[in-house]
Amino acid sequence: MKKALPAFVSALQGAERSVIDMLKVRPQGTDAVLRIANWPEPVTLDVGDGYGAETWYPIPFTRSEVRAQADLTIDDLTLAVPNIGLQISDVGTLQPGAYALNELALGGLFDGAEVSLYQLSLAGQIVFHHSDWIVSAILSADRTQVSFHLQSFIARLMVRSPLTTFQDQCNNALFDQFCGLLRSAYLVAGTALGGTHSQVFSAVGGDDGYYALGAITFTSGANAGVGRTVASFAGGTFGLMADLPYAVSGGDTFTAVPGCNKTVEACQSKFSNLANYRGFPAIPDPTVLI
Repeated sequence: MKKALPAFVSALQGAERSVIDMLKVRPQGTDAVLRIANWPEPVTLDVGDGYGAETWYPIPFTRSEVRAQADLTIDDLTLAVPNIGLQISDVGTLQPGAYALNELALGGLFDGAEVSLYQLSLAGQIVFHHSDWIVSAILSADRTQVSFHLQSFIARLMVRSPLTTFQDQCNNALFDQFCGLLRSAYLVAGTALGGTHSQVFSAVGGDDGYYALGAITFTSGANAGVGRTVASFAGGTFGLMADLPYAVSGGDTFTAVPGCNKTVEACQSKFSNLANYRGFPAIPDPTVLI
């Protein structure tokens, strides 16, 4: 494929040296939108996407070089975003909050998300805009940052597996639009009796394993605003998949939601939601003729 005209490439590269990079990310199946700007303070701007003037949060991120071909298609792009905390506001906007970006990414929130890159001149004018990317893979997700791989929308035409996989486990994610359950209906508040970096002792009730694969988020104490995925739960003790920044102290408050192992038994007995189960437990096991 021929390269773009040198003058066009030079214009893009020249603009990049004097502009503010801004990202808009819209996860699939939700109206929530995350807006971040690579700038030390919030940017309020209407980019003409139908949302009006919105706040772009000051979160430093890095990206690979934007390259254009002669037909004006855009190559793959790699993004690295700090492991910030996020929450969805009442108006459906993703904003800084309690849930760690790496856990949301590993949980599939950004799979197939639509991504737009804007570049804003220091004079306040949009000098570049491209809205033809989707998140194709999470390259890495650790305590410091999350790296995303972006591809053109046409990459969706190359997906070979269907959205619904014929398997025992449910294809839904707990509390997504297909599951239909409301997260707020299962949210409980608790107070820690003590703990460590990886355990939370409490008087929260529930059968052993009830909160496993769920989430716990601290609302006070040294870990306020920090969320973690629950690895185990027994006798009021939460075991966490990742260590907390600070050891848990008695009196720290938190909220917790249960998890789901996506089996038909859990869907029926734990959530009474069998009508929305999207797995295929009746498929016969594969057999081998000898």
